[in-house]
Amino acid sequence: MRHFLSKDWIPWKLVRRRHATFDLDPLIALMGAYEHLLGTHPVTDLAVRNIPPDPGGCLRCGVCCSFMRPGPVSVRTFDRWQKECSPVADFFQTAGRGGRPSHVCWYFNRVRLRMCPLMLRNVRDGRAFCSVHHLGPKHRHPACSGYRPNPPLCEATAYSLGD
Repeated sequence: MRHFLSKDWIPWKLVRRRHATFDLDPLIALMGAYEHLLGTHPVTDLAVRNIPPDPGGCLRCGVCCSFMRPGPVSVRTFDRWQKECSPVADFFQTAGRGGRPSHVCWYFNRVRLRMCPLMLRNVRDGRAFCSVHHLGPKHRHPACSGYRPNPPLCEATAYSLGD
């Protein structure tokens, strides 16, 4: 886990906030998720891209993404993600039994993650970004695609995180 300390694309401020307790399992699972992303997704290339301002007003503070717990998705949605090799599918776990299974996020190696593993830090401007946003809405959880930022609230929440 030590080799991750030098990774400037990890949103460390938000990781510290979400992992303030002494339960190491979710933190170790998050680092495993990052390791997995490094092997399957162009993380380092994405982290240095110029990201234009969001027309919807998102400040890219990362608070909503680190605290949001999108609900389950249908088998159909999950299967589509797998068929299209969408990285989001890697962080879901099957829930429910019998005739109504669904898939819930955010998991890695059967451990519930405390934040979205797809949210990273842009090296150029220091702000958070979604590493699958550029793939389009069909590669994101429907709750993420439908989320609309509330900049005044975002500013207050981001300010409370401090540096």
